Amino acid sequence: YSHKEHCAASYGIVPESEKLLRAELEKTVSTLRHVFSLENIWRADVIWDGTRLYVLEVNTLPYLGGPLGVMATSFRALGLDHHQFLTAVIRERLQRGT
Repeated sequence: YSHKEHCAASYGIVPESEKLLRAELEKTVSTLRHVFSLENIWRADVIWDGTRLYVLEVNTLPYLGGPLGVMATSFRALGLDHHQFLTAVIRERLQRGT
């Protein structure tokens, strides 16, 4: 397991300059949402090797609690705090009326 010591997840906004990665993510997200009927809060763990995106896992119930969790790290990358993120999710769902 020594190789795991040097692995780290990163969460952030994909730069505009990463056009191929951005296109692959958009295509993959669209496919995952359709295949698994995903809405609102979900997470996919992926690996990008520079040319191809590999989906490792789709988590439909990601852990939302705590300031150090995966979802907290993700929405902080968008400039949102925990309350703002959950408020946005609830507001979106109510606006759709379903």
